[in-house]
Amino acid sequence: MELTIRTETTPESRHILHLQGSLDFASKQEMVDQALAAINKDGTTGVALDLSGVSFMDSTGLGAIVEISGAAEDAEVAFALIDPSPRVHRVLEMTGLLERWTIESAGD
Repeated sequence: MELTIRTETTPESRHILHLQGSLDFASKQEMVDQALAAINKDGTTGVALDLSGVSFMDSTGLGAIVEISGAAEDAEVAFALIDPSPRVHRVLEMTGLLERWTIESAGD
């Protein structure tokens, strides 16, 4: 399954990338490119990845999230993950990365 990305910008200039599908070697660069573009926009206060629709994620996808979070930190832009799907949650938990990032619920 391909990865589709829909970007939402809040009134506070926070960019949310809503991901749907597989986050893997074939799709990671598009996500990284869009996230880095959001991070580098003037006035950006935060970037969040909505992972509720991610049905599959391999180590390349995980590495992409690490890359994006590092870029956000370097730019002093807040970074968060929103509603990781059960599969993604399990990967984050197994790798010890679940505690590294802010995890939000879409209802927050």
